[in-house]
Amino acid sequence: MTFEECCIKCVENEELVNQFNRLTGCKLGVSKTPIEKIIDESCKYNSTKETFGIFCQFVFDHVWIPLLAKEQF
Repeated sequence: MTFEECCIKCVENEELVNQFNRLTGCKLGVSKTPIEKIIDESCKYNSTKETFGIFCQFVFDHVWIPLLAKEQF
């Protein structure tokens, strides 16, 4: 499994995403209100891209590295 495949599997896991959101305050996978969407568009802010970058780092630190460490033993 590659890191990219690991991230895809993790983002498909609703419980993992919920816990990521709880721990980080992010809203990955949570629908935005219409006003939030308008503000993001007018400010040219892509919160999904920003949040997914944070999520990938979270997966790297808390899933990928422990997974690699476990495989070495």
